[in-house]
Amino acid sequence: MRFQPIHRLLATNWNCSSTAHRSGRITRSRSSSTTLTGAKRCTNVGPTLWVSGRWRHSPIRHRFDSSDTTYGRDSTCIHLTRTLKSESGGREDMRRRSVVVMLGILLLSSAPLAGPSGEVGIAADDDLGYSVKRVEVAPDSDSIQDLGESVVIQGFERTRDNTADSTIGVYTELGLIPSVVLSEELATPRSDLAMVIVSGSVGMWDARLAVEEIDGVEIRSAIPPSGFLVQGDAKQLEMLESNSVVLSVAAVPAGLLVHPLLQVVDEGTIMVEILGWKDDDLQRHEEAGFGFTDSLSRVAELWMTDAWSPEEGRYWGEIELGDIGTIIQHPSVAWVAPLPVLELKNDQARVHMGIDTVETFFVSDLDGSGQKIAVGDSGLDDDHGDFAGRISALTSVTPGDSSTADINDGHGTHVACTILGSGMRSGGTYVGVAPAASLYMQAMEDDDSGTLYSYGINSMLNSAYNAGARLHTNSWGAGSGHGSYSTQSEDADDRTSTWDQYWSYEGMTVLFAAGNERDEGISPPGTAKNIITVGGHKNRYSGAPDTMYHWSSRGPTDDGRIKPDVLGPGDGVRSCLSQEAENAQSGWSNNWYIEYSGTSMSTPAVAGAATLVREYLMEVANRPAPQGALVKALLILGAKDMGTRNIPNNDEGWGRVDLVNSLVPDNDEGIFVDDRNRLKSGQTREYSFDI
Repeated sequence: MRFQPIHRLLATNWNCSSTAHRSGRITRSRSSSTTLTGAKRCTNVGPTLWVSGRWRHSPIRHRFDSSDTTYGRDSTCIHLTRTLKSESGGREDMRRRSVVVMLGILLLSSAPLAGPSGEVGIAADDDLGYSVKRVEVAPDSDSIQDLGESVVIQGFERTRDNTADSTIGVYTELGLIPSVVLSEELATPRSDLAMVIVSGSVGMWDARLAVEEIDGVEIRSAIPPSGFLVQGDAKQLEMLESNSVVLSVAAVPAGLLVHPLLQVVDEGTIMVEILGWKDDDLQRHEEAGFGFTDSLSRVAELWMTDAWSPEEGRYWGEIELGDIGTIIQHPSVAWVAPLPVLELKNDQARVHMGIDTVETFFVSDLDGSGQKIAVGDSGLDDDHGDFAGRISALTSVTPGDSSTADINDGHGTHVACTILGSGMRSGGTYVGVAPAASLYMQAMEDDDSGTLYSYGINSMLNSAYNAGARLHTNSWGAGSGHGSYSTQSEDADDRTSTWDQYWSYEGMTVLFAAGNERDEGISPPGTAKNIITVGGHKNRYSGAPDTMYHWSSRGPTDDGRIKPDVLGPGDGVRSCLSQEAENAQSGWSNNWYIEYSGTSMSTPAVAGAATLVREYLMEVANRPAPQGALVKALLILGAKDMGTRNIPNNDEGWGRVDLVNSLVPDNDEGIFVDDRNRLKSGQTREYSFDI
């Protein structure tokens, strides 16, 4: 069974009920400790935290404390608010003047594994109970300010338990207390691995540095709260016991590196994915190093049939289940899992009937111009007309199939059109959210079989980034393993983390559909932490828009994180119909457009909103390379609670996207952005500014 990769705590998920002192209240937060001077302590994991307080006219100092964050990257947003009362329509409306402070806290780790107006998307007609008004958005560039210099203060981490919670059991100072039964072969220890328990009174960052002082060993993963999975030769691993921060060193059963589904069967054949280790560059490699002559290519040659490598450090092929125990003993092998089966996240069987006109629009000074968004999907009808002049590239990422046509149900064409369709074929009736953006299309569907597969999300994201795309949306996911943190989830986190952390990169916003499995859980890679996971709300008919799309997948993830992040319109969405589609079925369609439902439809609507947010940050806020985490933070900042349960929750996440509320709410808004400053565990960063 695979240990959870927990070293990058990047989800935009918060759980905090603490109430601050008289100046305001903690409104959104979650799990690694973030301290705000003058407020009660709350916990935060993820890109943003908002704190609301009264408007002040004196210098204010806020402290951001990473004392309980051992790995990963945090960003924090402070929202200070003054409330003014006005009477309108017989009830009290609240107008707010606010200043938003956005702080990106990047914590490095070398371990590669732990209101009714301006709605974005498709709106219903008045006679269906949902009134829509066009809203012009004209942000004031003079309201955008930079955050001044900060001061880093050394601090202390909270004392941790002296344990490591792996997926096959809990390691204590006395060894492993197993929680699963492994076969004799999978229970056999790997001679090149050790589980190291470090003192809970020593900060994890300091403990990491102390362990890495030993030559010839590499920390492969951090296992919370106080464990490290370490690789090296047997002699070097023995030296760990004499390290001052190490409490115990235990053997690692090979089964820790095997997917749970492969632990319980030992006969027959299966298509699998075999992965190599990642180094500090977060790229997988063929060899383990440390003098081991073993390599993944050798493993594939010995044990796989029809082996194929889509990229370095990754092999696909068929194996005998009885050989897993031998395969997993190779030092170059980091993980063995069934080859994931991907599926599109539309839901044709539950399409809503209807003939009323629906529009996809967000009328503003922002239209996506200058932005390039990548779409990974079935394919594209490139001569539909609604994409004319804005297709920057159309490429196949399906091994063995060079076609980019969209000949089955037209899923990819529908998705792309929701994002950036011009509405030309409808006379402007069906216009995408960001109609001036350009498209980088990655076709994933095999025309002959209709199955969906690719070289992997790591390869897809790299290709799109190198082609100049800074947003990437995906209305697909795994058909099994709902709620789990898969290798594809990890790869998505690694890429986005790298591109957000370093000044040499420009950041990328990545979105995935939550899935249409309702209570069965979020579909991987939608379980990734850095991405925006999108669920769906009703788009038309009774209950729109403040009712969940019935089949939208709910959270939490298996490791307890809140998902989805936000909602978009996903029920009865009308968008482009591929003229090549042979199996396009719907309750409503015409020659050029068709109605589909599912989180496949809500995800591109939110992707279009993210495109406008990025354009806003670049053109209005003068941020030439905004982080994906910052785009995500702004979408969450304006998301609206649909009124069922308090947000955040595992149905709607932070609510349904409202771009006007994110960018230009009815108040004066100043945005301070500090994207790439980093904190180590135990450090505090203080900012002083005048309001």
